[in-house]
Amino acid sequence: MSKVPVAFDDIPVVQQPVQWYGGSASNSFDDLSKVSGTMSYGTTGGLVSDNFDDEPPLLEELGINPSLVVKKSLAVLNPLSFDARLLSESDTSGLLLSLLALGFFHLLAGKVQFGDILGFSVMVLCGVYWIINCMAGEEEGGIELGRVSSLFGYCMIPLVLHAAIVVVFPARCLVGWIICAVAIMWSTRVASKTLVAAIPSLYEQSLLVAIPTLLMYAMYALLTVY
Repeated sequence: MSKVPVAFDDIPVVQQPVQWYGGSASNSFDDLSKVSGTMSYGTTGGLVSDNFDDEPPLLEELGINPSLVVKKSLAVLNPLSFDARLLSESDTSGLLLSLLALGFFHLLAGKVQFGDILGFSVMVLCGVYWIINCMAGEEEGGIELGRVSSLFGYCMIPLVLHAAIVVVFPARCLVGWIICAVAIMWSTRVASKTLVAAIPSLYEQSLLVAIPTLLMYAMYALLTVY
């Protein structure tokens, strides 16, 4: 059987306008050009927005407010002013940043203690949270774990500064022990005063509130020294 050559030029071509969604091709491409700047196809075939101008900042999505972190840090370091309402607000980013900074300065000193710091913090904060709520009683309502962790995290800033000083100066000398004691007492004072201000029923038991707080910060200081 012989093959018959076909001339494609002899085939008539019918030219008709392409209709997209009931409109002409030019209008459809114009509409697509407008949409393409703000929409794209996702992995599941749906349209997702590419307009990043309306997206909130990354730190805000993670629950970190830099201005609030700075205000609380300055409130802890300022011995002339005391804002219990500001420090008692729940902000877990303060605890995480303080623990990471403490572990970072330990790393600069040649000690890898990130796991020890995090594990110790979880156990101690749960214990202090339980003790404080038992002391407060059911009538006062106690305090939430998030507020306790936020408070103790920000009040740890003097100990973080102590860890930074230890990187440069020796810790096991007279001056080093004095700096360590001052950092422990500073953190304990601010934390216990804030807890008493947040839970008025603990006013007569302020010394009992300060004892577990002092022991907790002393353990962090021992991790820095040794």
